[in-house]
Amino acid sequence: MFRKLQLLTINCGRENTEQACQSARVMADPLMDHPRLPAACKDTIWAIRERSVPAAKNSFERREQLNRFGSDLMALCKPAAKPVGTSAQPSQDGEKKSGGLGGFLKGLGIGGNTNKP
Repeated sequence: MFRKLQLLTINCGRENTEQACQSARVMADPLMDHPRLPAACKDTIWAIRERSVPAAKNSFERREQLNRFGSDLMALCKPAAKPVGTSAQPSQDGEKKSGGLGGFLKGLGIGGNTNKP
């Protein structure tokens, strides 16, 4: 979805036609209401919506600005990766692992309920 919007935005900058720019605006519009997109992503989408209009003169600066918005879109709107090492399955040795300061102190034998003789 974001890749397609990126390509439409770049195409608007290259073609500078109402049809090309309208496609980018139409695709960007519903993304503004998406609840899980970060603010930086929405700022970029807003800029695409506002700047994707045909210009009297298709200057280099205009094309580069739209290209930059497209590149920013891919960097700012990509989904967050799942953290490494998180799983819902218990460890193989059957022992529950503790994290944070409590786990650290327990590992040193000074915190928590160790129940060791």
